[in-house]
Amino acid sequence: MKNSIIDLLELETNLKTIPEKAADQFIALVKEQASDPKIYFKALYLKSVLMASNSDEDRESTIQTILQLLAQIQPIQNLESKFQSLENQLKDNHVEVGTENKGEVVFECKNIGKDYGSFKLKEINLKLRLGEITGIVGENGNGKTTLLKIIAGELLPSEGEFNYGILNSNEAVTNWIKIKSNIAYLPQELMKHRGSVRRNIELAASLHGIKGEANEFEVDYILHRMGLYNFANHEWKHLSGGYKLRFALTQILVWKPKLIILDEPLANLDINAQMLVLNDLRDLANSIGHPISILLSSQNLEEVEAIANKMIILRKGEMQYYGNVDGIGKDRIENSFELRTNANLAEIKLKLSSMKYNRLDFNGFSYIIDVPLEIDAHTFISYCSAQEIPISYFNDISSSSKRILFNNRLYA
Repeated sequence: MKNSIIDLLELETNLKTIPEKAADQFIALVKEQASDPKIYFKALYLKSVLMASNSDEDRESTIQTILQLLAQIQPIQNLESKFQSLENQLKDNHVEVGTENKGEVVFECKNIGKDYGSFKLKEINLKLRLGEITGIVGENGNGKTTLLKIIAGELLPSEGEFNYGILNSNEAVTNWIKIKSNIAYLPQELMKHRGSVRRNIELAASLHGIKGEANEFEVDYILHRMGLYNFANHEWKHLSGGYKLRFALTQILVWKPKLIILDEPLANLDINAQMLVLNDLRDLANSIGHPISILLSSQNLEEVEAIANKMIILRKGEMQYYGNVDGIGKDRIENSFELRTNANLAEIKLKLSSMKYNRLDFNGFSYIIDVPLEIDAHTFISYCSAQEIPISYFNDISSSSKRILFNNRLYA
C-alpha cells in the first residue's frame, strides 16, 4: 500500500479519539487505495454505522471491522477504469445509468376516473416528476388504491387522458412494455419469498438485464445502501416486518425504476422503522445520479407530509386537495387545533365561552377547534392555561391535510 504503517496507526488512534475526522480519512484512504469498488461502498456503510454508534461497545466493534476492511485492500490499479468498465457493462446489459433530470414528468393525467357503479373515482388531475415524493391520504374506501393501480398500469381508467412522459420517451403511442419496465408497484400485502435475501435480489437484477460482474456489484451496493448487508444470507422468512419492507424496496431499487408506487408501506411498521423507511425514501428520491418519482399512500399523515413534496387528499373519490405541501391551508379563513384533555366537552365549552371560536367537536379521540385567524397557537395555549384546561396533547393542524380530513368528517 502507498500509505505507511504509521498512517494506519494514526488512523486507528483517530478512530477512537476523533471519529468524525477519522471517518473522512478512512473514506479517502479506501477511495485512493482500493482496487475493488465494492470495498468503497462497504467503507461508506461502515462510516454511517460509526457515526450512528451510541455506545463505546458498538463504536469499538465498528472500528475493528474498519481495520479488518483496511487489511483487505489491495494496491490500486485504476479505480476509475474499474468503475467505467462496470458502467459500460451495465449499458451493454440495457440498464440505463442515471442520466435523468429532476423535474421531468413520469406521469400526468387529465380528468381520469374509474366507475365501479357503487363508487366512482373522478376528475383526477396530477403530474408526477422525478425527484419528487407525492403522498396520497384519505380514509379507507375513498379511492387511494384505485388511483395507485391506474398510475401503475394495473387498471385502466373509465375516462380521461393520461401519459407517461419520459417513461414512454414522450411518444404519442403508448408502449406498455417500455412503461412497465420503469415502474415498480409495491402493494400493501408483500409477496412471500423463498431463499436468501441476496439470491432474491440477484434474481431481480438479472430479470432486468443486470448480469455477471455488474449483477454482483449492483447487489452489493444496494444491500449496503439499504442496510441489509448483514442480512444478505438470511432467509426471507426470518426477517422482521421492517426488514421485509426494506428487502422489497431493495428488490425494486437494484434495477433502478423511475417511478415507485407504494400502497400503505408504513401500515405494519413500528414508529422507529417508519422513520427509517421515510428517510430512505427521501434520500432515494433526491438521488443525484438516479432521481426517482415516489408515490405512496398512507394513514400516517404527519409523517408523510414531513418528507413529501406534494400531497393528494381524497374524499369519496374526489380530490379535496392536490399541490405542494407548503400550500396546504394557505387560503384558509381560520386556524384549526387538535388537542386532548381529560376535561369533557361541556367543561371545555364553558371554559372557552369567553373566547371567540367558530366550531368545537370531538372525533372520538381528540377535540378539534376552529378559531379566527388572529388567534394563533401561542395565543390559544396561553388562554387554555389561564382557564386551567389540562392539555395532554396539542397540535396546530392549520396547515396540515389533517385539518381538511377532520373537517370533512366532522362537518360534512
